[in-house]
Amino acid sequence: METVRTSQSGQPAVKLAFESLVLTATRSGEVRLATWEEMDTAGRVWSVPAMRMKAKREHRVPLCGRALEILDAARALGDGSGLVFPMRSGRAIAMSTLPKMLQYHEIAAVPHGFRSSFRDWAAARCGLSRRQRPSATTTRAESFGRKTT
Repeated sequence: METVRTSQSGQPAVKLAFESLVLTATRSGEVRLATWEEMDTAGRVWSVPAMRMKAKREHRVPLCGRALEILDAARALGDGSGLVFPMRSGRAIAMSTLPKMLQYHEIAAVPHGFRSSFRDWAAARCGLSRRQRPSATTTRAESFGRKTT
């Protein structure tokens, strides 16, 4: 992340979006299309609407301190479009932009790979077996903020 963050090339919103994607273990489309309306910085949560989720259910993403700093930086770049990470044109970041940015910086990764890495890390931290590993991201995506019985 440091390579991207400190790079002199690239649009600031794209670099912030990339770091947000890594920190929140979300899909690139969720980050690229994020709106200010979805952000609750006081509650430290991002509520991705069901219509933008693969599972078609609202997704509540916890926001760590650095994620909140990224939102502050993105707000300073604001263009009034309502998007958290707009391109200079005011449009959403294109689907191909984040992979191209990684390629430009010679980072041997793809945006979706960070979700997979999070899943593996969380599974290892929680002692999940290989069969249980998909539940690491499922749990994060589906149970944050929900009551358990």
